[in-house]
Amino acid sequence: MAIEMLTVCLPPTAVPAVHDAVDRAMAPFDMNGTAGSWQGEWDSWGIGGRSPFAVRPGAEHDPRLIRVEHLPGPSTPPPRPPSLCDGGPRGLLDLDTERDAVAARAREEWRTWHEYAGAFPPARTMDDFRREFNELHGTGPEARFRGLFEEQEVIRAIPGNPRVLALTTDMYDPVARFSGSEDGHVLQASTLVNTTDALLTLDGRWLDVSTDVWRDQSENHGKGYFGFADAYLLGVPGDCLLIRVRFRC
Repeated sequence: MAIEMLTVCLPPTAVPAVHDAVDRAMAPFDMNGTAGSWQGEWDSWGIGGRSPFAVRPGAEHDPRLIRVEHLPGPSTPPPRPPSLCDGGPRGLLDLDTERDAVAARAREEWRTWHEYAGAFPPARTMDDFRREFNELHGTGPEARFRGLFEEQEVIRAIPGNPRVLALTTDMYDPVARFSGSEDGHVLQASTLVNTTDALLTLDGRWLDVSTDVWRDQSENHGKGYFGFADAYLLGVPGDCLLIRVRFRC
């Protein structure tokens, strides 16, 4: 079983009642319940874990914020700094600062690559070479076609451009990474900042990348799970709670 992260959205709730409110919201998705042939989404859960929320400056000591206190022990994680928390009212959480910074960095990276790549013939992605070789020779090791990818002018010239070299170091395929539109690249990066593996909405829907709704693009305008989840969290009323929950599935 794996440990994943869920963001639970709750209506306005007093701090002492948060655990019970999360418990009620998650109950319909319990693997240990009586769900018949459907096995549920989680086996066990707890508030807190990775992916804490940033707190809005000035609200660091607001008693409405949720911070899990761990019992002392050899593996006890250090306490969160006041600037981070495990949940609280949406209006006390800073969902903008890091998201805006990631978006700006992604835009700069996209433009850096395309300014550089525009001086070379159009390049092909690693997947292009993989499909071609698989069709001709069947599946096999990547080494068969990796060299052809690296022989492309735009790839061979990277070491001579320090800025692009720094950008693409350890990047598997920069051609594929920057192949989409500028806005699409920025959106893909920024929507990962506030979202988690799954989302439990105010109206009781459990959503993740496998949810059928993403096959019907009308609800999220083609942005997929992370695009929808990101927009949903940004739009939750300020007095409603967002809670980070780790769950085993």
